[in-house]
This record gives sequence, C-alpha cells and structure tokens, in this order.
Amino acid sequence: MTARFGRAHDAAISEVLKNATCHHRYVIAAQLKQQLREALREKHGIWRGSLFPDSAGAAETTSAVFRDAS
Repeated sequence: MTARFGRAHDAAISEVLKNATCHHRYVIAAQLKQQLREALREKHGIWRGSLFPDSAGAAETTSAVFRDAS
C-alpha cells in the first residue's frame, strides 16, 4: 500500500518477479487501508516493521511493543 497515487508499483514488482507468470495491481480505497493493515497484522503478522526492517521499522516495532505492554 502506498500513498503515492500514480506510481507504477506493478512495473517494479514485475521487474522483481521476472519469471512469474502472473501478477496483479490492486487499488485500495483510502478509507479501507487502515482496516486492511490491521487485518494483515492481526491475522498474518504482516505490517510495516516486518516488511521494512530498517531503523524506522525498528522504531515502530519498539513503539508497538511498549504500547501493547502498557
């Protein structure tokens, strides 16, 4: 999910998946993104920190851990 409307993420993904036979682009309405993010995290453990384990992801992970602990 991205806030950059119009950016061709499907082209970038296609480049990464050169040998893939099929890929799709899904456009998600802004009002549904938060709910979808929550469902992906709760049901599958997929969230920003797991997708992008950089310093910003580490900071978000730390924040989430302390928030959940309180």
